[in-house]
Amino acid sequence: MGETRRLEGLGQLGFAFPMTKSSGVPARSPGDEAVVFLDADPCELFVGAQRLDAYLREVGLGWVLRLAALLRELDLSALIGRYQPTGRKAFHPRTLLGLIVYGIVNRQWSLRELEGLARRDVGAWWLCGGHQPDHSTIGKFIVLHSEVLTDEFFVTLVKHLVARMRLRPTLTAGDGTIIDGAACRFRLLRVEAAQQAAQEMAAQAAAALDDAELKRKAEPARVAARLGEQRLTRRRAYEGKTAEVRVSLQEPEAVNQRTKDNLRRLAYKPVVLANADKLIVGQRVEPSNRFSRSNRWSNSTARCSAACRRRCCSMVVSSATHYGARWLKRASMCCVPRDAHTAMATGKNARR
Repeated sequence: MGETRRLEGLGQLGFAFPMTKSSGVPARSPGDEAVVFLDADPCELFVGAQRLDAYLREVGLGWVLRLAALLRELDLSALIGRYQPTGRKAFHPRTLLGLIVYGIVNRQWSLRELEGLARRDVGAWWLCGGHQPDHSTIGKFIVLHSEVLTDEFFVTLVKHLVARMRLRPTLTAGDGTIIDGAACRFRLLRVEAAQQAAQEMAAQAAAALDDAELKRKAEPARVAARLGEQRLTRRRAYEGKTAEVRVSLQEPEAVNQRTKDNLRRLAYKPVVLANADKLIVGQRVEPSNRFSRSNRWSNSTARCSAACRRRCCSMVVSSATHYGARWLKRASMCCVPRDAHTAMATGKNARR
């Protein structure tokens, strides 16, 4: 169970004089949320003799205050509804969501890095109200709300931010990377072996109707056999009949591909579109860019833009090493106006 810690207020309390509240933080009403959640007031935090919000403005971190205000305007009823009014108080979803967003802006998104931010970073202090959630608490929050934190939530969040910040069409860049999967690469099977294993597991599950564990294991094996057959057909169309494909029965969606350290591992390829205001307006995670359809993830940008009655980008810049001209054409057709300009960064590994 995660440890509940909170940074102590560092300001001198004075002689019975009431503490003034910041105009940027609305007063909380004593409703059900105050009973269920730990949601502390960041106005109680000081850096020396200076209140934290004044310190953030002075050092050029006023955007953190605006981010906290935007998070308070979001409708988090879907997240709040997952908690029970009894038992140990949990951190407010706004607290952990703000910490995650702040970590992404600062390029620190692992659970351990987010825990470190909550303990030592003054911007995270304000967003968390001084609370210091550990890595296990942050991980449990992500798992608990995995069904809500989907593409629909992302689209709703971007629409709100674009409208609230009154963003205008600007330069938008697209790029991606490759991240390792969770399954072990030494337990991969060829497509034929995966199909045989899937058939055996399906037969065992059918023979033991009351065994839920066998049914749970048989489903990803069936998916692995189906995806492996599809990938093998596509790869042989590119490389010939001698091409081979290996899949994982535990993580069938991941693709066995070459990573940045030049080793073949199970991995995914996330891609994003971000504008000049550092707002991510399009995102997608694909198993591999070779077999993906990039217009599916770029559709989220078009949905955000259409709902806000404005376009988020006037020019798209992309890395040809990751995508190439075909991807850039699809993305520009989905998320930017017809008269927008497109540019492509090329290099020694760029696709023509």
